[in-house]
Amino acid sequence: MQTHVGVRRICGNNRIVVIVLNAATLSEAQISSGSSSGNRAPGATPPRAFRKPERIDKMLNRPQVIIFDVNETLFSLDAIGDRFAEAGLPAENVQLWFARVLREAFALGCLDARRPFREIGRVELEGLLSAHGVADIESTAKHIFDGFEHLDPYPEVPATFEMLRAAGVRIATLTNGHAEVTERLLKRSGLDGYVERCLSVDNAARWKPFPEPYRFALDVCGVAGSEAAMVAVHSWDLAGAKRAGLTTGYASRLEGGFIPFYPEPDVAGADLVAVAEGLLAFGRDPARADARAEMS
Repeated sequence: MQTHVGVRRICGNNRIVVIVLNAATLSEAQISSGSSSGNRAPGATPPRAFRKPERIDKMLNRPQVIIFDVNETLFSLDAIGDRFAEAGLPAENVQLWFARVLREAFALGCLDARRPFREIGRVELEGLLSAHGVADIESTAKHIFDGFEHLDPYPEVPATFEMLRAAGVRIATLTNGHAEVTERLLKRSGLDGYVERCLSVDNAARWKPFPEPYRFALDVCGVAGSEAAMVAVHSWDLAGAKRAGLTTGYASRLEGGFIPFYPEPDVAGADLVAVAEGLLAFGRDPARADARAEMS
């Protein structure tokens, strides 16, 4: 798969637009027209492979640290879906369950309260199993939860991490789940050597997308918001990160397109490789980038 990054200066307002083209999934015509293939969430805008700054005088730098969400961004929940099916539930009920977990966590955050992922997830899972008439709820819930130790990374994750390491960019993770689970998943997948920090909302007052987890991550990584980027497949996650002052990178793999209720991400692409290339393009001299593009 070949991905091209073009950087162009628009004369008169010192504005830079970064365009990320994934030859396998996105054409220049699609970027111009805003069309794309694939299904999109209701009300979602098409995936955008360009950055449209909110302020034309604000120029973004290449991030020193890129912080990745974990569940559904780095690791697929297919293993959880398989265990739902084994219990007699439709595999797609994973999304229903996950949405209910987030609902309760967000509501608790609005009330200045927090409960860990295991606790909320277990309560919601047992309710769902009961509604489907599962007999042995306790052991079935445990079997499903154990599936989080066996999640597989998405195919583009190793190449994305390798690209960032080669560019000298530090990598961290930030999850609404538990840091120790992320650490075990990375080690199981042979990716632990790339990641400097595995962080969790367990060490913050509230879940993402409230500001505390992002600020906690910045503090631990020792950088300012302008020096870090958050990458995720969830629009709401990036809305929280942007509000906390981070640069944002959106992969449209899950939602099909960025949800229009929130401020646009700084970079968007079909997968993590495209997003990483877009983030790495920030801070480059546009005149040199134009010359390289013309020579290629």
